[in-house]
Amino acid sequence: MLVDQAVVGMQLANNICAPNGRVLIKAGQCINERHIKALKAWGISVIEVLSDTAGPAQGNSTYLLNLSRQLDSHFSMSNRNHPAVEALYRLCLAHAAAKHQTDARLA
Repeated sequence: MLVDQAVVGMQLANNICAPNGRVLIKAGQCINERHIKALKAWGISVIEVLSDTAGPAQGNSTYLLNLSRQLDSHFSMSNRNHPAVEALYRLCLAHAAAKHQTDARLA
């Protein structure tokens, strides 16, 4: 799921690591506002959360994680710390996520 869609109290499915590999938040922790701000500050735009029910939410989270990895390769030669590049990255991710949700509803 997109960090912008994260809600306080959601439980992380995986460790959240900084680009240098340092663990920022351990798997299993419930996220709070401070975590969300830190994730945005580190440029992390997608997280995977645990879901009480295995359903569309988990599938969407997996899709977004895979999409984020694809976009990372497309943006690998770009400076993701630059505000314009990060904004473009987030727009690409949001656009693809919205298209995926639309396609899922039509299927």
